[in-house]
Amino acid sequence: MVGLVAAALLAAFMSSADTSLMTVTSILTFDIYKKARPQASPAHLMNISRIMVVLIGFCALLLAISLPGIIKTLLIAYTVFTSGLLLPTVAGFYKERLGLTSGGALWALVSGGTTALFLGQSYPLLGMAVSLVLLLAVSYLERRHAKGKARQAM
Repeated sequence: MVGLVAAALLAAFMSSADTSLMTVTSILTFDIYKKARPQASPAHLMNISRIMVVLIGFCALLLAISLPGIIKTLLIAYTVFTSGLLLPTVAGFYKERLGLTSGGALWALVSGGTTALFLGQSYPLLGMAVSLVLLLAVSYLERRHAKGKARQAM
């Protein structure tokens, strides 16, 4: 019975780990890489996705080896996740009303998560603040740039 419970726990852990790995890989491949290279073929995207899985898995292994414990690791991960993802996701429900752009959301995701990664343990809300500022600022600048181009086309 102990072996069965241990196997069930291991299966649940591996299921969560592979879901996280595939989610990060999909975001990096399809939301970031494909946006930078829209002409990429499906075969090329599959190769990039495979490379991302190996790189992210290796980085996760290094983090697991170097960080002191599971609770500390989870706190860091949730801080990065929340700082980068929470505000762009919630603000996305009001995209038209706030005039948000996908570029602003991307900058908010990356900058909020990066800020939380490096400074989140000392300043836990700083990543969210950086995310909000860049979400609004980059969206404003992109809208302004689009209006300028529209005026020049006339």
